Amino acid sequence: MDALQNIESMKQVNRVEITVKDIIKELININEADIYDYLTIVKKEKKTYSMTQNGQPAELVTSYYEIEYKDLATLTKDQRKRIKAIEQTSIGIKITLYDKQKALDSLYEIIAVSDTYSGVDTGAFAQLSIEELEAMYKTLEEVDNVDAKQ
Repeated sequence: MDALQNIESMKQVNRVEITVKDIIKELININEADIYDYLTIVKKEKKTYSMTQNGQPAELVTSYYEIEYKDLATLTKDQRKRIKAIEQTSIGIKITLYDKQKALDSLYEIIAVSDTYSGVDTGAFAQLSIEELEAMYKTLEEVDNVDAKQ
């Protein structure tokens, strides 16, 4: 084996194969994003005291809200994958999640392209909910697992 063949062989080993099923899984994962996986909004109260016009003490309670961020170490791998960026701003931390609408649009395009090239009528897929697509994905995964065992 010459050096060029050796390099080509190494490229084959290091190549990551991504299937349509992998892409669909990631797009579904993005669509499941929930901002409350990353933060909690907590209602707080601040008490202040003053004197009334007749000299009696008065308590004033002011309600406000604070955002408490969850420890990133407690997030699941799928929850971490949904994060596009984390930034420190002048007023705190900003967490940006991937765009759900873009994920849905991409998922729809995959289904439409599949319909065009497979000759199979997948137009009905466009009417499925994310939950139904996830169930279909899990079924495909189970079929793959059975095929792999045989």
